Amino acid sequence: MTNRADRSYALYGVFPHPMAGSRSESRIAVGEYDGSTQDGCPRELRRVGESVSGHQWVKPHFGISTTHAIFVTHEKDVCFPEGKHRFTGHREVYGDPADDEPLLAFEWAFSLIVQ
Repeated sequence: MTNRADRSYALYGVFPHPMAGSRSESRIAVGEYDGSTQDGCPRELRRVGESVSGHQWVKPHFGISTTHAIFVTHEKDVCFPEGKHRFTGHREVYGDPADDEPLLAFEWAFSLIVQ
């Protein structure tokens, strides 16, 4: 996310891993991962660290980004089933973390296509 405004904003949600716990219907997960590969398939063994809900300041004309692992939380024979796997989330933006209401809120989404 990039803040294109001339002032700082507080992005509310889970950080430092905003996608922690995001999982598709077929139990493909995106987030922090410290598992192992079993039969060529990255499987979640345990979660690492702690994600905390709170405000993260984004300075004017700066951005924030993270890198996440893709792994499965199922025990099926097919690691990543073919098809379109959708992930979504919700974030709120505040001018001041003390405010009761956000200035705006947005949904993020992406699809992982396995062929």
